[in-house]
Amino acid sequence: MDRVSRLSAHFVHDTQGLAGSVHPEATSASGSGKFNVALLGAAGGIGQPLALLLKQSAYIKELRLYDVANTAGVAADLSHIATGARVTAHSGAEALGTALFGADLVVVPAGVPRKPGMTRDDLFNINAGIVRTLVAGVARYCPAAWLAIISNPVNSTVPIAAEVLKAAGVYDPARLFGVTTLDVVRARAFVAEATGAAPEAVTVPVIGGHAGVTILPLLSAAVPQPRLSEAEAKALMARIQDAGTEVVKAKACLAGAGSATLSMAYAAAEFATSCLRAKAGERGVVECAYVASNLTSSPFFASPVELGPGGIARIPPLPRLSPLEQAGFAAMQEELASSINKGLEFAPSTMAPSAIEVNAVLRPLLLKDLRNQCRARGLTPAGSRESLMDRLQEHMLSTGDMTIVSDFTGDLLPSAVGNLAPTHADGAEAEGEYKENAPGHSQAGFGSEDVSGHVKNNYVRPEGQNVGNFLTGRSSSRVLAPPGGHTNITFG
Repeated sequence: MDRVSRLSAHFVHDTQGLAGSVHPEATSASGSGKFNVALLGAAGGIGQPLALLLKQSAYIKELRLYDVANTAGVAADLSHIATGARVTAHSGAEALGTALFGADLVVVPAGVPRKPGMTRDDLFNINAGIVRTLVAGVARYCPAAWLAIISNPVNSTVPIAAEVLKAAGVYDPARLFGVTTLDVVRARAFVAEATGAAPEAVTVPVIGGHAGVTILPLLSAAVPQPRLSEAEAKALMARIQDAGTEVVKAKACLAGAGSATLSMAYAAAEFATSCLRAKAGERGVVECAYVASNLTSSPFFASPVELGPGGIARIPPLPRLSPLEQAGFAAMQEELASSINKGLEFAPSTMAPSAIEVNAVLRPLLLKDLRNQCRARGLTPAGSRESLMDRLQEHMLSTGDMTIVSDFTGDLLPSAVGNLAPTHADGAEAEGEYKENAPGHSQAGFGSEDVSGHVKNNYVRPEGQNVGNFLTGRSSSRVLAPPGGHTNITFG
């Protein structure tokens, strides 16, 4: 089956025959064969067409659309499409937990697009922070999910994601991917154009990275083998490497549409479909992706990878390179290493607290307790409960300091969230119990004290005053149930 038919075959059948026939494996996907997919950045230029494609997938049970704003409109529009995937909308930072909780696959196109004159590196300072925040949410709410990063520069954002997951103690290199499928899609299209072959019959592995000279199409390993002179091969290689700039220049007259949004959405849908096929148990699923790898001296490298139910099952060795490709391989090394190091340096060594975690710690406190926390931090203790909460939240988020005052003596004890083991007032180490709550339910345990002064998910003073949210001291248990009380819109 050709690639176009193979991709469309995993979308829900169009009763008018417009979408083509359904693949037999897709028709049997039900129950455990369907998955929850979270799309972070769903209202953007890539997110909207990608959401449209994913809404058609026979492998998706629930499609969760998350963005900072305008998500409800996108979800309402998609909900009018008569396919099986249920669509939910999640807007704003406080809704990130409910969007992610229990997700099987998280796709991240969030970030600012390229504009004329911009390189992928120019996007780093903005998009790197966005990726770090969203991946921290993945680590908290769905640490076992597969994570597909689209946000550029992928050469740097994937290492950032890896470091955030490591800091949370939930990193599994088999489940983290940089989506480079667009380079493969372009290579197939351009090789077909240059040779007259049918695009759906062309296969071209692309290795290295996802920017400029780090994109290395292996034309010598293409199927069918194109008959190109060295000059033609060199020109074709350069076009594949600069294809993103080609689109940016062509779209320069379109306000806000200066990057490859449609082709990227198509490529991302192809990659996401392959992930879900593999999770459903299909064997022999192979896609190119930028992953943690030992094929070369680079800790992250794009190459064909074989997917299995648990993520990357195998990374095949590289084929023999032509002299032209060997030169390209050597030329990419410095830039690829620099991009990776930039991401590693940006990522934090420890996982910063989120606003949700800070609120969980502060919300149970009485007014006098909030004033005491302010005094312990040198903050003004005057004002309303809301102003004290805002003051403490800003301080905790900016410093990462989640300690709380115990017994109002001015002594600070570690709070529930962090890498320090909580203790009782007598100094004994506490053993916490994590209770997973269903989405939309409040976190359990507030105010329900046992004889030791310790309750589920909370740290409690001996006299019963609740002073914080307790998970455990182990960094690998940084998994939170989504907060209750947030309104998210559901369609379908």
